[in-house]
Amino acid sequence: NDFHLSPIWVKYLTPKEGEEKPPVEGRFSVTDLIGSPRIRTLKMRFWDSLSEDLIDRLWRVDGITMDEKLSQVAESFNMERRRYLTKYKMERRFSINDKRPMVVGVADLIDLREGEVVDWKRTNQAKVLRGDFDDWWRQVEIYAYLYNMQDASVRESLDCLQIRQSTLSIFIRDFKSIREESPILEKHRGVSREDRSIDNYIKGRLLDHLENPERECLAEEKWTTGDQ
Repeated sequence: NDFHLSPIWVKYLTPKEGEEKPPVEGRFSVTDLIGSPRIRTLKMRFWDSLSEDLIDRLWRVDGITMDEKLSQVAESFNMERRRYLTKYKMERRFSINDKRPMVVGVADLIDLREGEVVDWKRTNQAKVLRGDFDDWWRQVEIYAYLYNMQDASVRESLDCLQIRQSTLSIFIRDFKSIREESPILEKHRGVSREDRSIDNYIKGRLLDHLENPERECLAEEKWTTGDQ
């Protein structure tokens, strides 16, 4: 608590016991998969000795609160007939050399009627002006891939055989109000089951994590600051 926040803020921002857990050997979240192998390795090795200032948790906790509210609203549409899945978990194992790592994804929202997977994001206006969405597109497209690769019986039971569109729904938290423009930006991409690029990307990332767990971070894997 380097900024000497009041006890109310401390309680609000402090995670509950066991709420946050380290990465697990052989099991990759989508965000870990996209991220640096070195950071993931160091988290596993030093988790119990890592510390974080409360102020660094502020935007993450705020984003979690927004996600929870949006999920509640989506669930309210399911009273008569299920249309939305919220926080939908998907898993898939891959064969990489002699190992069988698992990739786990939790999609913010799946619209069963439209065949659409949506990921909610909060960011600043600078990121939007840069058009810096490559990592987010990878994330939401992996969710679409994981859904489409589920057993047909699972997809049939959900009344949605295929995700056909991936969407980033972005809230710009420092938006400067301008008429004709909105602080909520939605971007869409089509999804094709015949496209093997996501499958190849996942296998390439898994191989990198497994064979180079402590390599130096690439530029796109590092947190950037200022106007970068």
